[in-house]
Amino acid sequence: MSKKLTLVFLLTFFASNVAHAIILDFSGLASGNTGSSSLTVGDATFDVVGGTVFVYGPGDFGNFDNGGICALSGGNCETDWTLTFDYAVTDFIFEAAVYDPVDSVLVEAFNGATSLGVIDVFENNTYSFGSAVITSLYFDDSSTGAGFGFGDFSFNRSTAVPEGGTLAFLAIGLLGVVVQRLKRVL
Repeated sequence: MSKKLTLVFLLTFFASNVAHAIILDFSGLASGNTGSSSLTVGDATFDVVGGTVFVYGPGDFGNFDNGGICALSGGNCETDWTLTFDYAVTDFIFEAAVYDPVDSVLVEAFNGATSLGVIDVFENNTYSFGSAVITSLYFDDSSTGAGFGFGDFSFNRSTAVPEGGTLAFLAIGLLGVVVQRLKRVL
């Protein structure tokens, strides 16, 4: 009996901790210049410095599966912007599409006020900060051409602190093991 209970506990515990990728989907938004410097999609907010958010639909520039954005200023996608999450995320991945090969963007990841590192974006590619726990990113655009479009953003909610449900399953499983051990002793 205790082996079955332990097995059920372990399966439930690990199943509750399996990461489920969250994808920012722009496909329901109208393509084009939003006229706003801020846009919230899902659990993330894009804030453009001195410009507006431009939305790409799926298959538009960059051929992003779920659409994407650029930070528009003066008719080009070449101004700075931030991406802030409602909660800490990990396994952050995004794609970049460049208009001109001379353009580049430095993307800096943060956990609160702590810098986690910088990625130099200079070509069409997929970029990732690996398993770093991120709360926001800053896109420092130094493009002199038409700039970059970004899309296919995906990430996982950070599980650095166990959720209540996970702790409850852990407690139930441990209680079951203790009860079985006590039955054997008595």
